[in-house]
Amino acid sequence: MSLKINLDNTWVTSDHHFWHRGILRYRREDQALDDAALAESHDQVIRTWNQTISEDGLVLVLGDFSMAGLNRTEEVLHRLNGSLAFVRGNHDNAKTLRRLKDRNPEKVHSVQDYLEVKSDGMDTFWGVCSHYPMLDWNGRIYGSVMLHGHWHSAHHSYPEGIGRIVNVNWDVAKEPLLLRSVAYSMGAIRGEGGE
Repeated sequence: MSLKINLDNTWVTSDHHFWHRGILRYRREDQALDDAALAESHDQVIRTWNQTISEDGLVLVLGDFSMAGLNRTEEVLHRLNGSLAFVRGNHDNAKTLRRLKDRNPEKVHSVQDYLEVKSDGMDTFWGVCSHYPMLDWNGRIYGSVMLHGHWHSAHHSYPEGIGRIVNVNWDVAKEPLLLRSVAYSMGAIRGEGGE
């Protein structure tokens, strides 16, 4: 699927792992894995999300949004600003995400396994979105940016000269990333405001 986006009102993030106690290993130094720690983690993610994203923003969620069923995932969805375009990850239930979209068309823009985004307006940007990092992707040799999640650590490395690739995992970035900022940091905008 390909999606036209506004660089100034589109964010990208991944791996929130709502309702997954195991994720606390990456988020808490005290290693508490109880219900209170999980609720605190959820509240922190939601607070940061809503401080960052406008109510009318679009958020590209590159996988592993929630480990819960439909109702609990829907509760989280309605606490978040923006509408969401989901790229399914290894911990996402495809049926839950489809039902989430069917029941919440105003909040869930789309659900897919792979997504390409291109900006509208004067500046041009081409992003390829997947839960997993790829060694090759559409438009790589023409300057497109690979946006991925899955890796919960910044200690992974990419092969020399692979191109523009960004890990947007929550546990690495600590917040949703504005696509214009990502594009500028990667030198990936062409047009009046870029190259």
